[in-house]
Amino acid sequence: MRHFCAQGGMKSLYSGNKIYRILILGLMCAWSCTSGISQVNNGGDSLSMKALVYPLGYYSPETRLGLGLAGAINFRLNQDSVTPSSQIGFGFGYTQNDQYAIGIPFAYYSRHRRHSISGELSFNRFNYLYYGVGRDNEKGKQLTYDLQYDLFRINYLWQIKSHVFIGARWWYENDQSIDFREKLVVGDRVSGMNGGISSGPGLVFNFDNRDNIYFSRKGWYIELVAQDQSSIWGSDFMFNRYRFDLRQFTPIQRNLILASQLFGDFTTGDVPFGQLAMLGSGRRGRGYYMGRYRDHHILLYQGECRWLLNQKWGFTAHWMYALLSDRISDFSLRYDHAAMGFGMRYVFDDASGSTIRLDMALPIDRGVFIHEPDNALKFYFSVNEAF
Repeated sequence: MRHFCAQGGMKSLYSGNKIYRILILGLMCAWSCTSGISQVNNGGDSLSMKALVYPLGYYSPETRLGLGLAGAINFRLNQDSVTPSSQIGFGFGYTQNDQYAIGIPFAYYSRHRRHSISGELSFNRFNYLYYGVGRDNEKGKQLTYDLQYDLFRINYLWQIKSHVFIGARWWYENDQSIDFREKLVVGDRVSGMNGGISSGPGLVFNFDNRDNIYFSRKGWYIELVAQDQSSIWGSDFMFNRYRFDLRQFTPIQRNLILASQLFGDFTTGDVPFGQLAMLGSGRRGRGYYMGRYRDHHILLYQGECRWLLNQKWGFTAHWMYALLSDRISDFSLRYDHAAMGFGMRYVFDDASGSTIRLDMALPIDRGVFIHEPDNALKFYFSVNEAF
């Protein structure tokens, strides 16, 4: 669940035994209990099912240490070589910053991926740091706020030809309670600070010929999304979102992979501050606190070199470069943001290629704000790759 490892948080308290604590979490997360495997045959149909329950450990600058419990039921109906396992999951996590998330993610893939349905239902309480809106907001001024919200998202894709999908999605988020701990001045106030509902449908185009959706070694992933949020759909805010997500994976050598991602997020209209394009998190913008920069538009490039030592262990080097702007015509290299880092990987599920990852990232930017209050070196401990 993305909220467990990507959102929320207060300023991290860095200590000398941080790496030790993260490695302990890694050992916890690597252990899992197989509670049931079954094979059911009914005429020409076959169903394989596997249930897992495991302790959950994670770390990010936004949450600090987090612990919880997670589980999943993986199943395949009429197995074939191109269809990923379908899954219904659950999870609960609680962090050092007195945050929690309860989530139920799900994904269903029909035979040969002709149809797929995926999404998530979650209930969350987090606290965040708000730095304001603007591409060049380098002052480092921060406001802390508490947020309680419910989220429901669902995606449907139909395969119209090999590797090509079209479909629709719905995003519903209800920010029930937003409480700023510091007094807001006039210049800090933007849309959405009193809470509200964001709701609306979107159209999706997708091309995906990756060899593995969890740990890709070769292939392309392309997603284009146009989404509307307005009162027609029950939203308190009227705005549109347009996104593209391009990923490419190239094997340079047998155990060396170059992964690249180009991501764009463009919003127009009355956009609540929580829905603006943001830089920072464990998946897009490692090295920056989530929402350290936010504006109406963002262009972001991420690269990663993945070196596999053997079937279980690997190392990575990753880098990031991003531009933000209030208007599309105003993107400027004068207001760029970059980061780089290294990471370690452990493959805990050979069948799916799912990994446990520990990343360290350092922002490369201007101003003393990098060290205070953000702290320069960021740590991320999570499951599966950033992209």
